[in-house]
Amino acid sequence: MNVTKNSVAYTMKRNTKKPGSTDKQDQKPNAKQDEPKAPTKPDDKKQLQDRLVEKVKSLVKTDGTTEYAECENCGNYIYAVNGKDGKTISVSDFCAMGLKRFGKAVCKNCFAELNEKKNAAK
Repeated sequence: MNVTKNSVAYTMKRNTKKPGSTDKQDQKPNAKQDEPKAPTKPDDKKQLQDRLVEKVKSLVKTDGTTEYAECENCGNYIYAVNGKDGKTISVSDFCAMGLKRFGKAVCKNCFAELNEKKNAAK
């Protein structure tokens, strides 16, 4: 049998579907897919806070009595630091500050560098 692009056999072969396959044109649009996502609700803030706490817990490690984490920017260690007011900022609090501000846990040097870049961009 001679099959050319214009022959009936060619058209029939192209239009046959494999068992279990679906044609996107035959499907009805899903109403949930067409709806835009709802803006974040105030309840989502608690979920974000919970995720932040879990992330910080996974980053902070303890070696004896010393807490530390690894900077996600340069790879150096993050230790407790003294804040501007002289109070000590714990490793977990410093990691949380970096995650909130930059989206990653950073050491004090990277924090200062990224903070400077962020302020310069404003």
